Amino acid sequence: MSYIYALYFPKQKAVKIGKADNLTTRLSQLVATWGPISTSKARAWSVEDTFVLGTERDLHQQFDTYHKDMPEGDGYSEFFDPCIWDQLNHSQFLPISKTKILYKVNQTKALAPKTYQSVTLNVTEHEKEQLLTIYGDTATIKKHLFESVNLSLTNEQYNQLQTIKENEAIATLKRDNAILKNQVTNTVDTNRRLTVMKSENFRKLSEKDKTIGQLSNELNCYKNQGLLSDNDKSTIKLQLTISELKEENKRLNGRIRELKQRNERALDTYEKRRQLLKKAYRTMKKAVTQLKKLQTKPHQTLANELTEIINDIYLYT
Repeated sequence: MSYIYALYFPKQKAVKIGKADNLTTRLSQLVATWGPISTSKARAWSVEDTFVLGTERDLHQQFDTYHKDMPEGDGYSEFFDPCIWDQLNHSQFLPISKTKILYKVNQTKALAPKTYQSVTLNVTEHEKEQLLTIYGDTATIKKHLFESVNLSLTNEQYNQLQTIKENEAIATLKRDNAILKNQVTNTVDTNRRLTVMKSENFRKLSEKDKTIGQLSNELNCYKNQGLLSDNDKSTIKLQLTISELKEENKRLNGRIRELKQRNERALDTYEKRRQLLKKAYRTMKKAVTQLKKLQTKPHQTLANELTEIINDIYLYT
């Protein structure tokens, strides 16, 4: 199951519509790039994996006339004017939980933005028209240039290009690592708050135990003095039993909530690790493909070792 999300970013005064496999992780990535998400304007639509790409594309086409240009960044082509918010189908887009997701992801620290360099291509007016007719826009031209770059390279150019690609992959992994560190920090803070709450609950429970003990002592005192009838004694004993059962019920409910929270955190951590393994799996497969093109024995040995690791990782992705 995947999600289509609609998020309003106050800093950009724009609404972003996109898709996510893991909603919490994706929102943390976006906050790291674009800043906090409005807690009153954040909705998500649960969609089957088979239909999520088509649904996202349909929504982008529906609001195409309201598209808003943004500086290059994570998902920068998926922003729209705020006026589309009221046009969303709110029976499908449901509010995202503030306490479980939004407050948490909005604590993600901002990452340094990617830097871009301009390259000027001098063409005639007719050549410009031809390029835009064939490719549609400059982003597509850039994409096709990189797809065909390996066709006629010298060994030196190829090695230089590989170094650039490796540096880009390292930079991407560093950004992802920074996001994961932010999420770990948030989890530690949450655990610290839960520990404080747990101590406070134990203190209150201890006070209740003292009160029950005092009542028991008073009851025993009355019993010894013979001032209470059997009916009064039964009533007081019943009240004490009820009070003890209520306290036990509160304690058990607190324990259940604690276990649920632990389970949610464990599932969230498992999903993050699984996604990280999938990313490592894909990256190593790319590396093996490039290494196999190099016929030297050290490169072939390294390719074989990485292949063994890939096969082991696959079982956990």
